[in-house]
Amino acid sequence: LFERELQGFDFQPLPSVIVDAKVSNTTGEYTALTDYLCFSFFGIDYIEVRFLFRTPNTPSSEIMEMIERAAALGLFWQKIEFNNFTACPPQSIRI
Repeated sequence: LFERELQGFDFQPLPSVIVDAKVSNTTGEYTALTDYLCFSFFGIDYIEVRFLFRTPNTPSSEIMEMIERAAALGLFWQKIEFNNFTACPPQSIRI
């Protein structure tokens, strides 16, 4: 469990949890994470599921694997948006 802030909102940091991770056998670093955040504010429920990958050109099969595992854990979402890294110079997308 960790805390993070939503950009553009002046809320207290929100609790967020990493519910899944894929770790490299060679480096021991994560190659993919699934991050889950939910809260209610004045009766409005907000849910965010983030699929985070170390590389911008992750194969779609790996992305689908993470999505399927998140669904198997009982997470749900209304839509999925993907980041577009094409305009980013390589050094700006290092994690």
